[in-house]
Amino acid sequence: MILLFIPQTFFYSFYTNPIYSVLPWIFLVWLYFYVFKYFKNGLYIDTGLKKKTDEAKMEDFSWLDRFGKTAVFLKNDLRLIKRSKRARSTVYAGIFFLFYGFLFYFPRGFI
Repeated sequence: MILLFIPQTFFYSFYTNPIYSVLPWIFLVWLYFYVFKYFKNGLYIDTGLKKKTDEAKMEDFSWLDRFGKTAVFLKNDLRLIKRSKRARSTVYAGIFFLFYGFLFYFPRGFI
């Protein structure tokens, strides 16, 4: 019963004493300036000017050019699947679920 009394007195104190309603606003203003200062101190102009040492690799997806304007999107999708772990995992899971039904379709001794 004491656990119900503590939040009740806390929230009703905002009604009984109006000065307490200013405290959350003061906290939000302080938080805004604190976060602004944090991001401002972490922002340096030289970080965007660093030279990249890695050399870009170009894959040859010229065989997709026969699809016309759609080839650009297909090439980008294949590059994404090749580079991104999440995209690769999604493709592997999709292939697995395509063939998942065959586990139940074939007789027990077949597989």
